[in-house]
Amino acid sequence: MRKEYEAGRLARPRKSQPARHKQLRRLTEAQIKDMAEQYRNGRTVYELAPIFGIARQTVGIILRRHGVDTSRQKFDESDRTEIERLRAEGMSYERIGERFGIQGGTVWRFMKRG
Repeated sequence: MRKEYEAGRLARPRKSQPARHKQLRRLTEAQIKDMAEQYRNGRTVYELAPIFGIARQTVGIILRRHGVDTSRQKFDESDRTEIERLRAEGMSYERIGERFGIQGGTVWRFMKRG
């Protein structure tokens, strides 16, 4: 390739341009309060992210920083007993999650926390 460039058969290679990063977006206190209120009223981080023009991970970070409990599913010991019974019967975490209206991974994490 170098020889072809030196012989004039190739154009001079362009220097790579720096990666363009998204512009950081700062939310006002009013927007954060609105976001928290919408989350408490049932909207998900997936729904809030495009509304506020930020990533879903950022929504979660902002909510937690401002004291919003982002854990939707609350389990108690009676749930643990029920899950253990269903697992003993051979039911998968995914199927158990369907019964609780959540994802199987959430059930699995709850059980692993002990």
